[in-house]
Amino acid sequence: MTAWDTTDAWNDFSLPVIGLASTKNVMLVFHDGMVSRIRGNTPPPEEDMVVDDPWQKVGLLDPFSITEYMDQIYFCAAEGVFRTDGVSMDDITLKGGMLRYWLDLVSNATSTWTFATGIIRNKLIISVMDGTTFKDAFIIDLQSYAWGRLSNMKVTSFWTGQYGNADETYFGSRAVTSEVRVGRLNTIFDVDNSAYKSDADGTAVGPPWRPRSTSWDAPGSRR
Repeated sequence: MTAWDTTDAWNDFSLPVIGLASTKNVMLVFHDGMVSRIRGNTPPPEEDMVVDDPWQKVGLLDPFSITEYMDQIYFCAAEGVFRTDGVSMDDITLKGGMLRYWLDLVSNATSTWTFATGIIRNKLIISVMDGTTFKDAFIIDLQSYAWGRLSNMKVTSFWTGQYGNADETYFGSRAVTSEVRVGRLNTIFDVDNSAYKSDADGTAVGPPWRPRSTSWDAPGSRR
């Protein structure tokens, strides 16, 4: 067994690390209030790495809000919801006309709030909770940046997998406060299927909500 080199084989950062993500070319290191970046190929002690600390002055709200999709990293910050390839960064709250709403929402956030993100059919799902209390949820088209709202999406985490032969996105639900249940997301797009007129916890699915100036209907929250 190889012993850890605790003298030379590490990189230091100015703030505690609360999340990590990687792209093809860099590793992103998330902190409370900023994002750092590591560039290079060879780790210490024989390193060629460059540490940009900080790289961007936006902080991570929750490690479960970090999602990788098509060589892009998505994450939730107090300043907005961001997308980055490790070279540049886009504020998709600003692009979607939701920056003021997001800032007002997270201004009340405390340490009990959670922010979870997942991807399905080129759309980003965001669920915001305060413990077991639902605060808000959104579905964002990653081509048009159009935002829609999802009701009753009480989620603490997302992950990808398969359901039969199809790709699927799963989530950990807090709809039942005494336990965590696993749900899947594909059925939220079955808008004409009467089998999904209610959520798995019995909540009736409402009509789609469409932001003005967009051309697609956000589905209701289904499980």
